[in-house]
Amino acid sequence: MIRLHRFAPEVCPAYLLVYLSLSRTTEWIKSRSEKTTVPSISKADLQALPVHLPAWSEQKRIAGALGALDEQIARHLEVARAATQVHKELAEQLVGLVALQGPTAPSSVDTFPERTSR
Repeated sequence: MIRLHRFAPEVCPAYLLVYLSLSRTTEWIKSRSEKTTVPSISKADLQALPVHLPAWSEQKRIAGALGALDEQIARHLEVARAATQVHKELAEQLVGLVALQGPTAPSSVDTFPERTSR
C-alpha cells in the first residue's frame, strides 16, 4: 500500500493510479523493494520510477476511459453475483421440491437423459 499526495500540477492522480497499476510498473517496484516479511520501497527508489506523462488532457482522457470500463466491470460483476445467488436459491428450491416427492432415483445409469452440448 502506497499513499501518494502533493501531485505536481501536470500530474492527473487518476492517470497515475492507472500507471502504477500496470504490471510492468508493479514489477519494477517489486524488483526494487526490500525483501522482508512486508515488502517496502524507499521514497528515493520510488522517486526513481520512470513515469511517462502525456499532456494533462490526455492523462485525463485515458483515466476517464479506463474509469468508465472499471464501472462497467463492477456492474457486470454485480450482475454475475446476483445471478449466482439466484441460481443457488433456485437450485435449493427445485431440488428440495424433488426430494419432497419421494425417492425417484433411476434404477440404472442408462435411465439418465442424454446430455447434449450447446
